[in-house]
Amino acid sequence: MKKKNLIGAKREYNKLYYLFVNTLVGKLIKKGNRFSALKIYKKLRESIKVRMNKKKKVSFILFFAMLNSMPKVSFKEIRLGSQKKDVPISIGKKKQVLTSVETLLNTVKRNKKLNFDGLVECIILSYRNRGIIIKKKKIKYKKAIDNKILLNVFTPRYQKKQKPYVSKKIYNQIYQNKTAL
Repeated sequence: MKKKNLIGAKREYNKLYYLFVNTLVGKLIKKGNRFSALKIYKKLRESIKVRMNKKKKVSFILFFAMLNSMPKVSFKEIRLGSQKKDVPISIGKKKQVLTSVETLLNTVKRNKKLNFDGLVECIILSYRNRGIIIKKKKIKYKKAIDNKILLNVFTPRYQKKQKPYVSKKIYNQIYQNKTAL
């Protein structure tokens, strides 16, 4: 029974990894030229391999960098009176991967140009669970915990409705009328 669960988990992680790679390559495309994006991705893998001194496989490093940088929470702006509040919302696995790739590329880009060395450094640091992306993720978690009270305001828990008090006499009359039909 446990082996089936592990196999399913491996498939899920495999899908997430390939989603990560495909979105990363997709975001690197410039002017519709996918081949240049693939060249950048191959160069990225080679430079990670060189910087990590060939101790680990590059796919392993990219996978753990992805897992460490995936945020579990997103925010939605809701207006309360004249103020705007950020309400924390949990997100699914695919959305987590997409937001991790976006934050990775947004931290690396300067003046709308990709800083390649910075991209390699961010991936290696997120593999080691350090760096800018991990700090941003922790700040998001702190903000989500602070705004956790807002969740109760907007999504109240299921409450049992109390039945209005009815005397036994009236209740018996209603019951008899229903059975007579």
